Amino acid sequence: MAKPIATIEGAPASETAEKVQASAEAAAEAEFRRLLVLAHERGVLQGLSHLLEEPDAALGTATDWATQPGNLAVVKHALRFYNTLQSIDPRAVQELLNGLDGAAKAAVTTRDDGRVLGFWGLLRALRDPDVNRGMRFLLRMAAGLGRSVGKPKA
Repeated sequence: MAKPIATIEGAPASETAEKVQASAEAAAEAEFRRLLVLAHERGVLQGLSHLLEEPDAALGTATDWATQPGNLAVVKHALRFYNTLQSIDPRAVQELLNGLDGAAKAAVTTRDDGRVLGFWGLLRALRDPDVNRGMRFLLRMAAGLGRSVGKPKA
């Protein structure tokens, strides 16, 4: 008759955890080295060294670059874009992005039958509450865009 197994031999749990930790650290170190090489190849490290060693000279170089006519326009546009982003309500942007996500998922999962959609088909589609709600939203966006751009200048 066979004897029951009294003990199970294997690596203690702490040794296994140490091996996993060492493997994760090795992977992180390899990734850091790869990033360091890329930063060196792209000149990022040289620029950072210059910034840290001579901050006044680096600031002067940045100021010289920013005040050149073409670059000054880039800086102005970036500041306008930043100010515009600050004025947008984050909740409205989140709702819009959620709606776009839902629209994209519906567009991908809905099968297209390949038929041409004519005028009467569009009118029938407007009976669908989801289509109707989406069209009303797009029309409100168009109205808001029209108000924001104002009247055309003659």
